[in-house]
Formats: sequence, C-alpha cells, structure tokens
Amino acid sequence: MRKILIAFILMIFCFAKIFAQIDSAKILFANGVKNYNAKEYSEAYGNFNKVIAIDSNYAEAYYYKGLIFVMSFKTADQALFNFDKAIQLGLINAEIFCERGTAKAYLSKDSKEVFKDYSKAIEIDSTYAGAYINRALMWEAIYSDSTNLIITKIWKEYPDSIISDELLDTPNFIYQKAINDLNMAIKYEPNNAIAYWNRSQAKKAMGDKTGACEDMKKALEINYKPYDQQFYINYCY
Repeated sequence: MRKILIAFILMIFCFAKIFAQIDSAKILFANGVKNYNAKEYSEAYGNFNKVIAIDSNYAEAYYYKGLIFVMSFKTADQALFNFDKAIQLGLINAEIFCERGTAKAYLSKDSKEVFKDYSKAIEIDSTYAGAYINRALMWEAIYSDSTNLIITKIWKEYPDSIISDELLDTPNFIYQKAINDLNMAIKYEPNNAIAYWNRSQAKKAMGDKTGACEDMKKALEINYKPYDQQFYINYCY
C-alpha cells in the first residue's frame, strides 16, 4: 500500500512539473510577443529561445524567431530555417507562407518556389493584400527564368544563333497577370500605396501612360516620397 501511495505522489509531482513548464513556456512566449511588438528584438529572441528550450515543438516560437531574423538580424537563411520548422510542426497560416516566400526571394531561390508560397498564402486567405503584392512581383521573374532556360538551350545547341527581341522582351500578358494581382490587393487594401505604385510600373511597361500616371498620383497622395514624386513629374509631364 505504501509503495502505491509513493508512486501516486511521484506521479502527481511529475504532472505538476509538466504543467508548470507549460505555463512557463506560455508566459515566456507572451513576453516574447510583447517584446517583438515593441521592436525589442534581442529580448524577444531570448524569450523565444527559452520557450523552445522548454518545448521544442512550440511552432509559434519558431515563427516569431523567423520574423526576427528578417526584421532585425537580416539573416534570410536562418529565417527560412525557422519558418520551415514552424510549418513542419503544423503552423499553417497565410502570414507564414508569405514570409517564407520573401525569405526565399532574398536567398535567390527558385522563382517558382517563391511564387508557390505567395500563392499558398492567397489560397489560405484570399483577402491578404501583401501576398498579392508580392506575387505580382514574381510573374516577370518566372517568365524571365523560363526564357533564360530556353535561351541557354538554344545557345547550347546552336551557338551562333541570334535570339529574337520577342523572346527577350517580357510580353504584356505577364504584366497583365501582375496587374490582376495588384487589383486584388487594392480591392482589399484601397489605401495601399505600394500596390498603386507597383501597378503604375506594370502599366508603364505595357505602354499605358495615362493609367500609369493615375496610379502614380494616387500612390503619392497616400504616401508622399520625394524620389517617387520626381519620377512621376519626369514621366507624366
């Protein structure tokens, strides 16, 4: 009977210790988020590391570590590692796929892989303006990557061949795809200056001067920047 009682007491002690660790991890995580929101990145990083030391499967802690590597430490490879870890542990939301796509872009990863992450973010949250803005930037990159592969193949097989201008130039339908994404971004965030400015550049590339100038003007009304103002004056007047 005494052995059973001792075993029972030990079991209660173990459970109490486990619950205490869980509570400690939650407190540390909350403190880390508070630090992060206050831009106290070093303190936040320390708290998230302590969380992971207690619970190595705490997916949200890896996610925030990834954000810190992007925002403060400017270390994209470590950001990517932490985003991958969080996703492997089951953290699935639009923000993490968008952030992972950006980390991949910084590391010059395959454009299609970056594009897939932005598309996944949109699939999860079809109102996420930031993902549409980022994906819009990838359409030309994907086309350029595909074109470069074609050109490389042609030159390997026919070293003296001349590449036509049509192949080297980005066709309008690629810019239109970018504009379609930026239209969606503006639909959900009608005061997003970046979306208007980027759309103006796509319209400019398509030869739509009137549309480009309208978007530049709108972007500057929302968020005035002297450099962009000068670009607008030089191009539109």
